[in-house]
Amino acid sequence: MTSWPTDPRLVETVCRLMGDPDAVKSVTATVDALNLYPKTQVKLLNYLDDNADALVSGRSDGPASRLLLLRALTARYPGRVVAPRCSQCGRQVPLNRWGADGERICGTCYLANRLVPCGRCGHVKPVAGRHSTDGLVCAACIRHDPARREQCSKCGRVHPVAARTPDGRPLCQTCRPRNTFLCVGCGRTHTVKSLRVEGGALCWACYKRQHKQACSECGREHSQVPRRGPQGERLCNRCWDPEPVSCRDCGKPTSPKVRRVNGSHLCYRCYVLSRPQRACGVCGRTSPVWAELPLGPVCNGCYQQIRTKPQPCSGCGENRPLVGVSRDDHRICGACAGQRSPWTCHNCGVLAAPYSRGRCPRCTAREELMAVISRDGEIIRTLLPLMDYFDVENRPMTAIGWTRSRSAAILRRLVQASNVSHEALDVERNAPPANFLRALLVFTGALPARASDLDDTIEWLDQRVSVRPRHQTIVHRYAVWHVLRRAKRRRHRPATRHHARERLLLALRLLAWLEADGHDIEELSQADFDRWLAGGPPARAEIRDFIRWAQRQGLVGDLRVPLRRHSQPSDFLSTDQRWEALHRCIVDTALPLNVRVAGALLLLFGLGPTALTTMKVEQVVEHDDGVELLVGRTPIRLPHSVADLVLQQRKADDESMTGWLFPGQHPGRHLNPGSLAARIKQCLGIGVRPSRNAALAHLAKELPVPVLADYLGLAHTTASQWAGLVERQWGEYIVQRRS
Repeated sequence: MTSWPTDPRLVETVCRLMGDPDAVKSVTATVDALNLYPKTQVKLLNYLDDNADALVSGRSDGPASRLLLLRALTARYPGRVVAPRCSQCGRQVPLNRWGADGERICGTCYLANRLVPCGRCGHVKPVAGRHSTDGLVCAACIRHDPARREQCSKCGRVHPVAARTPDGRPLCQTCRPRNTFLCVGCGRTHTVKSLRVEGGALCWACYKRQHKQACSECGREHSQVPRRGPQGERLCNRCWDPEPVSCRDCGKPTSPKVRRVNGSHLCYRCYVLSRPQRACGVCGRTSPVWAELPLGPVCNGCYQQIRTKPQPCSGCGENRPLVGVSRDDHRICGACAGQRSPWTCHNCGVLAAPYSRGRCPRCTAREELMAVISRDGEIIRTLLPLMDYFDVENRPMTAIGWTRSRSAAILRRLVQASNVSHEALDVERNAPPANFLRALLVFTGALPARASDLDDTIEWLDQRVSVRPRHQTIVHRYAVWHVLRRAKRRRHRPATRHHARERLLLALRLLAWLEADGHDIEELSQADFDRWLAGGPPARAEIRDFIRWAQRQGLVGDLRVPLRRHSQPSDFLSTDQRWEALHRCIVDTALPLNVRVAGALLLLFGLGPTALTTMKVEQVVEHDDGVELLVGRTPIRLPHSVADLVLQQRKADDESMTGWLFPGQHPGRHLNPGSLAARIKQCLGIGVRPSRNAALAHLAKELPVPVLADYLGLAHTTASQWAGLVERQWGEYIVQRRS
């Protein structure tokens, strides 16, 4: 190839416009790499002389050499040179088309400008050609035109003609001859489009291996890292988290990653609604067209059914996706319909819906999981139980979703650094993903178990300490030697961490109140203490634990802490509301299963969210004559309708393998009680406390005190209090009726 010399005036002009006269050497090297024809250099020089802002304006006008120069300078001088933008959408992408205003536009906007109704199918699509009778037609109609389809002379299938043999026989796209080349990387002869580099040609696989870039967020190497973060760091598409934009139709915020239509962003719902609506060839309903198959247009639901659930073909008898219709109106596969079936995994050969690069979801999930738990091609044996946890064979999409999460990115960094430990997870910035990863590794045995719920209490306490150093020392002593020691002995109990932190917060509030009054803890008198108790909610009475500890340490004198008085239940759900909500839990299949089960047990037996979420699977006992639930010392026989719901909920543990009847999002942990209460409130429209009060009041009226205590696991004093409350309410009702 001829090498053309670079005009010094062009280099001088570029340096002047950049404001960097010392960059002559680097600019010369950049222009030399472009190898511009001398007349092209003169044309570019004239344009730069006439437009002083040519390097920073972002316009897409001017000669084509300007775009090449800007692209090269942007890579070498980011921030000092602005790449040209599309005159319609404003994106900094390759501009290879001309717009109506004389400026260049991207390929997406070019196609959007060519949207016209197809003369054959009627869809608004880019123009791909002109038919003698139908006029302007789209690419799909051209591709499916019967006049362009012939029987391939090599494979015998009816396809569009891609090439012809020297004697004029037709060949399809698959069978047509291709240019071959010898890859200088692997030494194999390939029949694909070559990628030319210095020294020869590289196949796509070798090119990707030699030209990899690392994402600054997840650390994974990619053949291309196209995105830029706020500080200019390179990000892959998975880690790129841009600011949301407004949907063109509904105005709701959506991600810029979604599809652009006519240069505007659409959310997923509006994008689906914007697709042309026609009668589905399978179900017959008028819906947005998702795919064009030989049997006709199909909606999204039918398309997914065809892809994921193959059936026996009436033509060949093979179990395949049925995409066509025979002459006798029987469903047939793509091969029998004259099309090559695209739904065969390129890796394992199994007939399944491809997910990525021609691979089925199982192969994709297995490969991506192996990439997470491998270092330099060697699998970390201690992390192999993750394969069993995600159950690639039965739940491949769950595994794929996790490999693209932030917790998987953290694990990938730890594996590459050979430091998969609790200490490495403690210093992670993203606390929620790190906590999920810690729970996952502990549950699978990759890390030893530790009281993770309590170990971060000291760090949590340091973030909230706002008292002077002496009082800070007192709180730390109280936390380490009293609260945490007792909490670790009771870690198996529910809400242990919550109770420990509540006690520490009360101690901090008391000490902060004393400092605001200018007093030390040794100066705390009974009058001041009573004033502090009266100035807050009744929950301040729980400070007695801190006061007793301080008395043993000799920090305070003889202070009396009044017992917290619990008010009688006053908020009850009416009988009609209770039975209506219970009926919804049994028959309304639109509600989440865990809400239906929890709501039924709450309304029938008064089991609160904490008792429900901490319930184990083995507490559900199935017999030949029914299902029993062990809550207290005596099993509760469940009604048949409720028993069916409980058995369905028990099957949810088959996937989580936690042993909890209500498994949570974190591996090995149960559902949060507060989250369950919020779901019940949102889905059923009833509060947990009124529902529980109504159920316990009903049971206390029907059952003796010992039976009530044994069935529900209540203390005998609590059961007696409920019985007394119901008796008093019944007596007051009788008095009111007699009066």
